Amino acid sequence: MRLDELPVDIITLLPDYLYSLKDLYSLLRTSRAFYKTCASSKAKLRPDFWYRHDLLIAGSARSLADWAVTNTDNELALRKAIKGGIVGVFELCTMEGRMSLQDARVLNSAKYELLYPMCRMADEMVCQFAAAVNGPSRESWSDLGFTDFETMFLNHWIYCELFHHNIDAALEVSAAPKQLTMETRINFILFLPSSGRQQELQIATGNSRTVT
Repeated sequence: MRLDELPVDIITLLPDYLYSLKDLYSLLRTSRAFYKTCASSKAKLRPDFWYRHDLLIAGSARSLADWAVTNTDNELALRKAIKGGIVGVFELCTMEGRMSLQDARVLNSAKYELLYPMCRMADEMVCQFAAAVNGPSRESWSDLGFTDFETMFLNHWIYCELFHHNIDAALEVSAAPKQLTMETRINFILFLPSSGRQQELQIATGNSRTVT
C-alpha cells in the first residue's frame, strides 16, 4: 500500500509527526490526496522556511515566549539567543518557535496588507513634514536611519509578542501571568538591531554582537 492510500483518518495525523513547516509543504506537493487532507492542518511545527529573519521572529515570538517562561533554563536560552542579535533569535525561533500553515498564511498577508502600507504611509508623512517645514530632505533622514520603517515596526511587533506576558501583567489582563525577567527585556533592547542595514550585515556574515 502506498502512503497516500492510507485511510484519511491516518493521513490527517501525519503533519503532527513532521519536523517543520518545510516538511509539511513538501508533503502537500507530493500528491493531491495529501493536499486535500492536510492543507488545513492545524499542526504547530518549526517555521524553518522563512526568508526574512525579522518577519519570522515576529510571527513566532509569542510561541517562543510561551516556551521561555516555562522554566529558567528556557529563559536563559532565550537570553543567550537575544545576545546573538537577529541571527541568534532567528535560530532559536526555528528550533523552539511553532507555527501552523494558517499562521504562516496570516503572517504573509500581514506583510502585504498591514506592514507595507504602514511603511508607505510613514514615508509619505516624513516627506510631507520635510516639505512643510522646509527641513531636511528624506535622504538626510534616511542617512540617520529614521526612515527604516519596516525594521522599526517589526522590532515593535517582536517586542510586544515576545514580552506579551509582561504587557498582560501591566494591564492586569490575568491574575498572575508568568513573565520574562527585566534582564531579558533589557538584553532585547541592547542586542537586537535597530536598523535593517545592521540586520543585513549580521545575516550576511553570520556575526552577532554576542557578549559572554
